Amino acid sequence: MIDRNGVRIGVAGALVLLSGALSPMAAQDTKSVVRVATAKSETTPAARVAPAVAEAAMQGDIAKVRALLAQQSDVNVAQGDGMTALHWAADRGDVAMTALLLRSGAKLTGTTKNGGYTPLHVAARAGHGAIVQALLAAGADAKSLTATGATAMHLAAAAGDAASVKALLAKKADPNARESAWGQTPLMFAAAENRGEAARALLAGGADPSIRTKMVDLTEELARQQAAAKKRNEVLFSYLPQKTRDSIIDASAKAAEKLMADAAAARNRAAATAGMAVPAAAAPAPAPAPTAVAAPAVAAAPAPKADPALRGYKIGVAAPPTNDLTPAQIQQAIEAGRALFSSGPVAKTTESAELFEGQVAGYEATVGSMGGMTALHHAARQGNIDAALAILDGGAKIDEVTTSDSTTALLMAAINGHFDLAMALVKRGANVKIGSSAGLTPLYAALNTMWAPRSRYPQPQAVQTQKVTHLELMDAMLTAGADPNVRLKKNLWFFAFNNCGNANCGLEALDGTSPFWRAAYAVDVDAMKLLKDHGAIDTLPSVRPVAANRANRARLAGGAGGPGDGPAAYVMPPDIDSASKAVPAGIGIYPVHAAAGVGYGNGFAGNSHRHAADGWMPAMKYLVEVLHADVNQRDVNGYTPLHHAAARGDNEMIKYLVSKGADPKAVARNGMTTVDMANGPVQRLRPFPETIQLLEKLGAKNSHRCVAC
Repeated sequence: MIDRNGVRIGVAGALVLLSGALSPMAAQDTKSVVRVATAKSETTPAARVAPAVAEAAMQGDIAKVRALLAQQSDVNVAQGDGMTALHWAADRGDVAMTALLLRSGAKLTGTTKNGGYTPLHVAARAGHGAIVQALLAAGADAKSLTATGATAMHLAAAAGDAASVKALLAKKADPNARESAWGQTPLMFAAAENRGEAARALLAGGADPSIRTKMVDLTEELARQQAAAKKRNEVLFSYLPQKTRDSIIDASAKAAEKLMADAAAARNRAAATAGMAVPAAAAPAPAPAPTAVAAPAVAAAPAPKADPALRGYKIGVAAPPTNDLTPAQIQQAIEAGRALFSSGPVAKTTESAELFEGQVAGYEATVGSMGGMTALHHAARQGNIDAALAILDGGAKIDEVTTSDSTTALLMAAINGHFDLAMALVKRGANVKIGSSAGLTPLYAALNTMWAPRSRYPQPQAVQTQKVTHLELMDAMLTAGADPNVRLKKNLWFFAFNNCGNANCGLEALDGTSPFWRAAYAVDVDAMKLLKDHGAIDTLPSVRPVAANRANRARLAGGAGGPGDGPAAYVMPPDIDSASKAVPAGIGIYPVHAAAGVGYGNGFAGNSHRHAADGWMPAMKYLVEVLHADVNQRDVNGYTPLHHAAARGDNEMIKYLVSKGADPKAVARNGMTTVDMANGPVQRLRPFPETIQLLEKLGAKNSHRCVAC
């Protein structure tokens, strides 16, 4: 049987169902029984007896069950996965068969091999209240645990059977029992499955809605995982034949030498292209002193050979080849790693790697932590209105925040696109001003979820089934006092794509952006007007993110920037060089740049950016004609709105901006002209010939820097 563990999520991990900083981990479902054959046949006499009664019970054949029992067949012989006749009667909800089996001596304590389910667990999971009552009356233990620490109360709550819940409460079952994986209570199980009646029964029986799940520090968890992997690999390496170890060390040394040589060659080529003197090769550094790795002591194992000098070779998280090792040696290495992982916290010094094409470096540090959720958070993440209102009626505080990232139930609902529930919470008096530790407010989240990009992380799709629109929800929150000018403290981890193009596939970093900026980025004119009517400042830019690693530094470089996607070394003509140096350092990206298409020339935003249909020109006209935005405003990289429009090949916008005074000869800080932005500035971004011709006629210079050609 599959037991439930982990933080539950429905779609989107949500969606992933996404929580502010967390979210998305999925729990095992408990909808079905998984039959698992045993690896070895049992040797006891009972196990050798055919489970005839269990087979008949599985088929629901009560007549055959009676006949077998009349023939003195053993009622407790289990099938290979531990399912007995009583398990099957409980699973099927067969009251008559259950009574017959109990009268015939069926044991209440038998457990399945996978999950450790008793018949009571099976009946509770299936929501068969009458069977639960019969088993309890026969003496079943209401507090017995599955292999993952769940009780029958957890399973009954998930099934939504209030009768089972009440019967278990009458037998002193704990309504606040915690399963062992995440510390979830029965109320959380009910919340995640929208079991309002079960939630009410639990609350009436003493369930505490303020209890939170465990919180996990992801950086510490990663450090433990890496330390355990290294320990495992040290043991594996110590058992390898001498020849294999020498081969691995030699191959590693050669790879390192080649990497250094390639890097030096690349620097020399760039220097030569720029007309600079090629630096002399530096003398090789002396080889590090030999070190040895001592073979760990492992009980009942042959003594491993002494390790040779590693000559600078570092055993890391990647396992060495194991073809020459015995299963016992491999298992001993695994156990050594597990022992270290279970020993407790380790120093948060983790290996980092430059990851491209589909990977995001520093995920754990970006997310930070997860968990610390109440039952109300679980209901909000799933959009479960009945359960959420039942929990509130039972005394839950509506504005409780998660301990991982300070996310309220209202924010959780907005992040996951559950606008109907969010509106219900607003009407219940939820505080619309409380933001997460990242500065994400429910107002911003409603916009961001409505126009969620095609990011690396699955995005919520619940918005497609909501009766409440994002504009209606925003209006309600603004009326309730939401601040339209709160800015994000940092980029949202679930907004990220990967390291292509500008290190985020053209998606703009959201650091410092306001709801109005986000509406402009989505060219959602109705949202822009709504926010402006409630006091939004239309000139707040984003802020330059902190470059925490090489991937970020590439993203912030200001050019066509991502790994392998930017232009080759380029020597600017004197006039272009002079113009680029005259551009002042910008603060960030302004709404006028967002509405022009920022990011399309830095990566592949056309594949990931989602926006209102046919909104480009209306949004730009609203900014320029109504709000008087500067058509020559420079962003953090020195680009103008015209640069971004050119990157999309939007000739209509180009002509409009020029008619309003935009300078087609503008040069960015990296020397990119408006024509250059239309001329395939990054790999796999095709040039726009008509746009190039238009801009050339307007006086812009073509530097012929096409990267995609």
